[in-house]
Amino acid sequence: MKIPTIHGYIDRRILINFSADPKSVEKIIPFPFRPKIYKGKAIVGICLIRLKDIKPKRISLFRWR
Repeated sequence: MKIPTIHGYIDRRILINFSADPKSVEKIIPFPFRPKIYKGKAIVGICLIRLKDIKPKRISLFRWR
């Protein structure tokens, strides 16, 4: 299956990091991933991205010689 190419702009990026109970995080994330532990807490992050003007990338139908 060919994945379509898209064109657009990243309007805004926000990265949110926080700590959580390692045992709770281990239940959520799939194997083989393991939580990163710092000072007894698991480090968790969420990246929020707002995209702007998203559209399929233009495909050239004619070849200019």
